[in-house]
Amino acid sequence: MRVAAGVVLDGSLRGSGERYQLGRGALVAVSASRQWVRDAWFVGGTVGLGASRTAIAPESDPAAAQHLVATDASLGVTAGRTFARRVSPYLLARGFGGPVLWDGKTGSDVDHYQLGAGASVSAAALTIVVDISVLGAQSASLGLSLRL
Repeated sequence: MRVAAGVVLDGSLRGSGERYQLGRGALVAVSASRQWVRDAWFVGGTVGLGASRTAIAPESDPAAAQHLVATDASLGVTAGRTFARRVSPYLLARGFGGPVLWDGKTGSDVDHYQLGAGASVSAAALTIVVDISVLGAQSASLGLSLRL
């Protein structure tokens, strides 16, 4: 089980002939995961719920900022290999969906999947994870965790 909190740093959306810029915001999430290991190979599965809130404004009128609230339910799978007990590159596939509330309207993602790759690097109790999705909903994330 994991509980996470973070920040939205940047992003953009396109729609109705306009490009919109995301401002800084906050996010929270809860998830459960399970990993199966055979020798150095692993397969993992996740299920999660999350929500974020951020400002959004048309690039043509930054003063017209509003709030965008996004919720999400997701299922994912990763598969990879661990080298030297510290470095674990992996491939990933995720499916997700949830309503997005903005300007009195309810919407959803154009893509409800992600395909990509990532890697985790561990040193003592600290783990750093880089995750990049290039097909479907494109994203990049960086995570840090400290094992207590």
